[in-house]
Amino acid sequence: MAIGDFNIVATSSKKKGGHHPNQRARNEFVDFINNNSLRDITTLGLRNIWLEHPQFMDLVRESWYEPMADAPIRLVMRKLKRLKITMKEWHKITY
Repeated sequence: MAIGDFNIVATSSKKKGGHHPNQRARNEFVDFINNNSLRDITTLGLRNIWLEHPQFMDLVRESWYEPMADAPIRLVMRKLKRLKITMKEWHKITY
């Protein structure tokens, strides 16, 4: 199993900062991916199954509207962190 963001190497337009791999190395890497039938699985694609689950929106709603006090921008950050934890736990139990 190989896991990572290979687009950074395979597609120079996605690379930010640092040195870009040379064209020959990039071509060899892309050939390796293609020759070994490796495929790109995006996080978003995997999580789309959540949207179809009947409990998903209720879970998000419950987490988001659970009372919490803070400055507005910090409140958004804290709620997003809490939602992330809730979603990870739910994913482990559900899938």
